[in-house]
Amino acid sequence: MELQKIISFAVAMTLSAQLWAQGEVVTLQHLWDEAERNSTSIKVMKSELDAANLAVEAAKSGNLPDLNASLSIGYLGDGVLTDRNFKNSLHVDNPHFMNSFSVQASQLIYGGGAVKNAVKTAESGRNIAALNLESERQNLRLMIAGYYLDICRLWNQTAVLDENLRLCDVVIENMRVMEAQGTALSNDILRYELQKESLLLSKRKVADGLQILYRRIATATGYEGKNDFAPDTVQIAQMVENLNDTTLQNSYADNGVNVRISQEAAYLAENQLKTIKSGMLPQVAVIAEDHFDGPITIEVPVIDKNFNYWFAGIGVKYSISSLYKTKRDVRPRSGTYQRPLQFCVYGHNRQI
Repeated sequence: MELQKIISFAVAMTLSAQLWAQGEVVTLQHLWDEAERNSTSIKVMKSELDAANLAVEAAKSGNLPDLNASLSIGYLGDGVLTDRNFKNSLHVDNPHFMNSFSVQASQLIYGGGAVKNAVKTAESGRNIAALNLESERQNLRLMIAGYYLDICRLWNQTAVLDENLRLCDVVIENMRVMEAQGTALSNDILRYELQKESLLLSKRKVADGLQILYRRIATATGYEGKNDFAPDTVQIAQMVENLNDTTLQNSYADNGVNVRISQEAAYLAENQLKTIKSGMLPQVAVIAEDHFDGPITIEVPVIDKNFNYWFAGIGVKYSISSLYKTKRDVRPRSGTYQRPLQFCVYGHNRQI
């Protein structure tokens, strides 16, 4: 077995040296790097991964406090005072300049796990995007490797055909000498010449197959080098020697992208269900507000002064309608569509 490996490696080294003499040798890793840099599908997957990373950061921002400020300055018109039956109207002069300034701050301290599950959901989406990128990368590399190995096979066929053509020329030359000596017939020479033409036709078919593979690789990788590059058979021989059934099984167990995508999809669905169920739980937040308004319009006549007041405390919010609305969301339903999940913290909607 070891002797067979040594012989095959030596043959690969000899063929590689011949290819170096004939043209540029391009490694499989170089083509993979070109595909990584130029593939449109890889770029799309990377953009989706970047968007998923931003979604994780946006979900984590749900743990940050909400802070809002508002300022308004305007003209306050005069008032009219009437009885309940709209009689006995009285004109009321109001100060015309009005101002209003308020600051509201709130910090969610309990939301039924909505924010935590939203972060986990976004992280699962990010993991799925990363796995989709890896799957696309592996599929592209596998396709390129298939083309590359086909090129190696056709290069080997070309080398065999060239050797057969050389031997055929030697036989034809010897047959002509024998014909001159009267020990061979012209039909024998014609038979070998026909064999030579058949070999030339096979070589032409192999050359056409190589050009097709070169175009396919150029399309898949965007490779801008020479179209008649030679494969690095030494690298391929080394890769084949390092492969065995145990290595392949362990590699699939560790890097089975489709298996991991399925696991992340199940984890994502579980977190989405938890997020929906969190809508049936109360939300508790620490709140604080400060208001600076003027004039004071709750009195008649209006008091032309500024009024500042503030308050702080704990607010509790519970959606009673979730008791009968959320049940429909958690009920199993056919199809793969999932509506966007939303939760509201004191008037500020957040979409997951």
